[in-house]
Amino acid sequence: ALKEKNLAEELVAYDTVKSYQQGETALLFWGSNKGACLEIADKYRLKAIQIVVLAPFPQKGLAKAIEGVKKVIVVECNKDGQLAQLLRQNGFQVDEEIHKYDGRPFSLEDLDAEVKKVMK
Repeated sequence: ALKEKNLAEELVAYDTVKSYQQGETALLFWGSNKGACLEIADKYRLKAIQIVVLAPFPQKGLAKAIEGVKKVIVVECNKDGQLAQLLRQNGFQVDEEIHKYDGRPFSLEDLDAEVKKVMK
C-alpha cells in the first residue's frame, strides 16, 4: 500500500492520461492501439483519450480529459473488456466497447468498420 501511495505521488508529475483532438464522442484506449485510434479519431472528428498508466488508476487525469464528452467508446485488445470494467469500477461511463482478441492490434480498416457500427 505504501509503495502504491509513493508511486501515485511520483506520477503526479507525469501525463498519465493524454488527450488528442476535441469532440463530444471519445475513443478511449491504451497501449498498442494508439496509432489506429488517433487516425480514426481524426477521420471522424472524435476526441482520443490515451490512458498511459492503469495502476494506480489516474482518476483526476481521466476526469479532466473526459470533461464535455457525452459518449465514450472504449477500444481494447481483449475479450473480457478489462479496461471498460476498470473504468466502470472507478465511476466512469462506458457507452460502447470495441474488442479485438486475436493477439494483434487493430488495423485501420478493422477499427474503422467497428467505429462506424457504434457511431450509428
